Amino acid sequence: MENEIVVTGFSILQGKGGVALSPEDYEQDWDGVDTGAHELNRAQKIMLAAFMKAQRSAGLELKTIASERMGIFIGNSYGVDGFKTDFFRLYKKSNPLLTSPSLFPFTTPNSLAAWLAIPMGVKGPTTTFVSGCNASSHALLAANDAISSGECDIAFVGGVSILCEDLSDEFAASGFKREVIVFVVLESRNQAESSGRKVYGRVRNFEYERVSLDKLSQFSSNLGSAMAEVSFFGNNLGEKVFDYSNDQDGNVFDVAGVLSVIRALSLNAKSVMSSSVDSSGSVIRFVLEKV
Repeated sequence: MENEIVVTGFSILQGKGGVALSPEDYEQDWDGVDTGAHELNRAQKIMLAAFMKAQRSAGLELKTIASERMGIFIGNSYGVDGFKTDFFRLYKKSNPLLTSPSLFPFTTPNSLAAWLAIPMGVKGPTTTFVSGCNASSHALLAANDAISSGECDIAFVGGVSILCEDLSDEFAASGFKREVIVFVVLESRNQAESSGRKVYGRVRNFEYERVSLDKLSQFSSNLGSAMAEVSFFGNNLGEKVFDYSNDQDGNVFDVAGVLSVIRALSLNAKSVMSSSVDSSGSVIRFVLEKV
């Protein structure tokens, strides 16, 4: 059972009746959190709400955990430039002469995870993966490695499929169905059980490989389209039960790895395998077992 990594909390926010998530629906979730003097933009509010829901799902009191022992890992496939633009647009409208600790994270490629760490008081590893369609699978893999190596004790792993202000109309017109943001809380099983937290399942058997173009074509016959595919195999790794390359949720590619963990917990199967691939030929597989 050494280095066994388990899921102790999760959250999922999805747009209802249209594309966009509405931050007004989740204001109560970040009530009482010190977010600084500057107003938060829409993406910041939604990320904060999803994080807080996952934290509460796990029954975690962040003040009781050493800040250096917590990490945040986020995957997003659309890039972070739009989020930076949204931040600075609102920053200029509020009070640009008032220095904010949020300013520096939004000048870096690590903006999403780095900013979220500030109001949450997280001082362990923070990484934002902008690696295409399986970005959140990369985040899961990195979080698993960080806990296994002792770099952190608790990891908040997110998949962010939120549109920035400048691109929302264009994505909606192109068929983007709705926004989704998901988080899971990972930690060692020994720590979770000693702290009395509920264990929902464990993640194991992470595999990473780069495949050739010929092998990549096995995942899709149309190389000009998005290559993301996340398939779940239930019934002890037997029958295929979900394929998110054409799911009713739509456009969940960059959250697919984390979303597969949450969806797998609802299946009547002991073991579920998630396999994701993006257009660069990066393939990540892992298994979730219910506990």
